[in-house]
Amino acid sequence: MALLTTALNILALVAVGEGVKMAWWNAAIRGTTVFSLHDNWAMPHRSFNIISLAKLAVTLIAIDQPLIQRASSVVSQHPSLAVSVIAPIAQEIPFGYTD
Repeated sequence: MALLTTALNILALVAVGEGVKMAWWNAAIRGTTVFSLHDNWAMPHRSFNIISLAKLAVTLIAIDQPLIQRASSVVSQHPSLAVSVIAPIAQEIPFGYTD
């Protein structure tokens, strides 16, 4: 589970990186100021926008691996009640079925 979580965290970082580029180009195509483009690319911490939200989400995702590892554990449990099973099987093995 730890390897899968690590792989998903890396893929989330790549997805956010590509999403930031796409959001920047989308804003540039729709028309905006150079200051706004610079603000979105270099300093998204000045104002909270969708890029800031995505970066925050990926940062929070990175802490899930230790939490998942601590939450998942294997515990052996012994049944406390006896279970009787009725199975219609042959009482004797026919001659020639075993060597």
